[in-house]
Amino acid sequence: MVQQNIHGGDIYRNQVSLDFSVNINPFGMPLRVREALEAAVAWCERYPDIRSEALRDAIAGAKGIVPADIVCGNGASELFPAILRAVHAKKVLLPVPSFYGYEYAAKSVGAEICCHELLETDGYAVTERFLTAIGEGVDAVFLAVPNNPVGTVVEPELLEKIAERCKRHGVTLILDECFVTFTGAEERYSFLKKYRNYPGVVIVRAFTKLYAMPGVRLGYLVCGDALTEAIRADLPEWNLSVFAQQAGCVACGQRAYVEHSVAFVCRERAWLTEQLSEIGITVFASNANFLMIKDGRPLAKELLKKGILIRDCSNYRGLSGGYYRIAVRRREENERLLAALALLAQPLRAAEEPKRYLALTFDDGPSGELTERLLEGLAERQVHATFFVCGYRIAEFPDTLSHIAAAGHEIGLHSSNHDYMQKMDYGTALRDLTGCAKAVEDACGVRAQLFRPPGGLYGDTLLRAAKDAGLSVILWSVDPCDWNEAAWDGVLPTVLSEAHDGRIILMHDLSAHSVTCALQAIDRLMAQGYEFCTVSQLAQLRGTALAPGEVYTGFPPKDS
Repeated sequence: MVQQNIHGGDIYRNQVSLDFSVNINPFGMPLRVREALEAAVAWCERYPDIRSEALRDAIAGAKGIVPADIVCGNGASELFPAILRAVHAKKVLLPVPSFYGYEYAAKSVGAEICCHELLETDGYAVTERFLTAIGEGVDAVFLAVPNNPVGTVVEPELLEKIAERCKRHGVTLILDECFVTFTGAEERYSFLKKYRNYPGVVIVRAFTKLYAMPGVRLGYLVCGDALTEAIRADLPEWNLSVFAQQAGCVACGQRAYVEHSVAFVCRERAWLTEQLSEIGITVFASNANFLMIKDGRPLAKELLKKGILIRDCSNYRGLSGGYYRIAVRRREENERLLAALALLAQPLRAAEEPKRYLALTFDDGPSGELTERLLEGLAERQVHATFFVCGYRIAEFPDTLSHIAAAGHEIGLHSSNHDYMQKMDYGTALRDLTGCAKAVEDACGVRAQLFRPPGGLYGDTLLRAAKDAGLSVILWSVDPCDWNEAAWDGVLPTVLSEAHDGRIILMHDLSAHSVTCALQAIDRLMAQGYEFCTVSQLAQLRGTALAPGEVYTGFPPKDS
């Protein structure tokens, strides 16, 4: 049995909120492709087209090639071994490091594997040294443009020399162009306009990366007539589902989506390279939608603790521990990765130096979709907060409150109707608090022990009611006034400038702007070394036993 290797995207065995281990288009599947997949359900009672004619025509039209030269498959991974079987390959040459799928394909057909080691001093690029490795006894050569995991390309002049040498020695040259569009110079680096001059050249591409559809499983190859028929004869009948065929047909027409995606990736790749270098991480030059980096720390292990998955490249031939591959994703996601890496890159604190903690709190919710978005962001960052909720909002969004509790956040009271309570008589105040507490308990089973009066206003009577209700009164140390639209420009700067160890930050889950600022503040402050916790946890960390009816505005270190 051939041992399979774990590639990127192992989300099934890891708790992941951000996946940088798979190199797919950061903009996700095009809407038209998604719609095509949904429409394909109606075709499931029929067999798919055994020849995939419509799909081949769409590919041929998009790439300016002959439909007869195209063979479609269940991803590139199905096509690689089919090629080797068709040419009866006994010995396969691989540059290393390179994609493990080549080795897997070779092993699956019982072929001998010989490796050509790429050098770090060359940036792991293919050089003219590779020509000497193509000789007698080699039946097939795998070569990726760009290479995975490094992202290097083979310059056109050298690639033509390699193709000529393969032709002279009767060697099949398998060119993996799955990432070539992301170079931003596809016309320069693709061999599609030249393959007809080289009968032994097979070009393999996939829809997986460019159109963000790895779950569909769709790839294709291009080569001359005789070889095409031999490969096609090796594949199973109906190897492409109606979903794959219809999605592929529509994807071929998404030119604007491709142009926008490629332009973004090229810009973001350059920016991400610069940012990684600034925090002291070695970055290898790349022409793909991913970067290979080098660092002595266990980055993959540490980032996974934060819910961020990157590709550990230690199981690539030619590499060892300390090499990692990260995808180029959207700016907000890339910033979160950088913030996490910057935190890891900081010199370790002396053992005696205490950690710095902040308690992030949210008032006036829950607020349905806005709160749900906030919860997703907190989960991705593995941060817990304290939510001071209103009874009337609980009635409107009971499920959201349950989600808050289920995610491990702390729940406190913020009155039943957000009435200012400092002038309430004792009985009215107590009924308000107990009513709000009952609404919380009925909705999520939590018995609240904290209370924040609306506006932070209170008097002796309200404190007595809070004491009798078993509630500690929590105010705040930092108020960026995120509820006030006129003050929105200053929300993030205020939080960043006033956040100090032991402080309680007041925010609201009432607007998209507040939610965005809160998540940005978390990223920035975590990069500075702060850790986040609930109000009760912060009190415990500082040795404070919260007492009912007492007022707290923060929990700084004892010597501050």
